Amino acid sequence: QGKNQDLINNIKQKKEKINKIKRFEEETKQIPSRCFIVDFSRSCLPIGLFDRLICLLVAYSSTCYKDSRTPIVANGIVLMSFGMDLFRLDEDIHHSRIIVTVGNEGDHQLILKVVESMIGKLKDDVMGSLLKYCVLIVVWKDGGKKCSLVDVDKAREAVNSTKKVDKIWDNSKSIVKTSEFDKLWIISQTTEEYQQVIQLLPNGKLNHV
Repeated sequence: QGKNQDLINNIKQKKEKINKIKRFEEETKQIPSRCFIVDFSRSCLPIGLFDRLICLLVAYSSTCYKDSRTPIVANGIVLMSFGMDLFRLDEDIHHSRIIVTVGNEGDHQLILKVVESMIGKLKDDVMGSLLKYCVLIVVWKDGGKKCSLVDVDKAREAVNSTKKVDKIWDNSKSIVKTSEFDKLWIISQTTEEYQQVIQLLPNGKLNHV
């Protein structure tokens, strides 16, 4: 009976692993290249947070960049820019995440850092420590056939480490080479400092939805 139970447990574990792989493939098959994800699955994506984020980003864009395009807003989708750096935001309520896709010629690091800053401000306003999230950069491998999600904090730690780190684990415990994402998302390609998002907006602008 003990051997039979061990066999049953092994079969269950294998099924769970297969199901996890299937869920991951299902969740990532619609993710475009050159994007990052703000993942709220550890808590939830609060109602109205996406709209408030868009308000902050649009205000930042119009305040800091004179040549930004007029935002195009649809239900849960926004196309906008910081100057000539075009990007799109999608609210994925089903998976409790926001997907940010950057144009091929866009400044990926600028958009990533500004969105991170805005989400941090909203966290303090909305739920504080109760709001759990992480930012994941998307790395496509094998000619776009496989998708890896890498925690941006772990990515920065690896790339900026004094020790040479060539590989790290992604969220599904697969190995990803740092060379597959470092130049696009981590290593600054410009000497200009990113503008800080601190008290840029008029009073009352932080809380409208």
